[in-house]
Amino acid sequence: QVMCNSGELREIPLKNMPLTVETLALQKNIFPVIKSDAFLGLKALRKLSLDRNNITTIKPFAFRGLPRLRDLSIQHTPLAVVASFAFAGLQNVSQISLCHNKILRIEAYAFAGSAGIRLLNLADNPTVLVETNAFSSLSSVDRLILPSGIRN
Repeated sequence: QVMCNSGELREIPLKNMPLTVETLALQKNIFPVIKSDAFLGLKALRKLSLDRNNITTIKPFAFRGLPRLRDLSIQHTPLAVVASFAFAGLQNVSQISLCHNKILRIEAYAFAGSAGIRLLNLADNPTVLVETNAFSSLSSVDRLILPSGIRN
């Protein structure tokens, strides 16, 4: 388990991370962008918490290369757009929590190739526009918790 909370990190410290880490908490830091392949190499990672960061952008395939990841939490951030392919390829993730952000829009194919998601929680975001095919590959969802005020 690795916890880097309130560390004022400006970027994700991947090069200093043990490759065997199973739980990673990077909370209350100031990095604004999660880059593509941001966690590449952390093949043992099962739980990732990025709550209370200054995240405004999640690049396509940001979480690629995490075959054991089951639980992903990104809450209480200024994130306004879930971009196309931001959560693509999360084959074994069963739970994603995107609560208490500033999400206004979820773009097409935001969750492409992430068919194992069983719980997607988007509660407590502002009014949201969900583009066509935003959730198209979510074939295993048991619970989809949406904010009120969604338009199409």
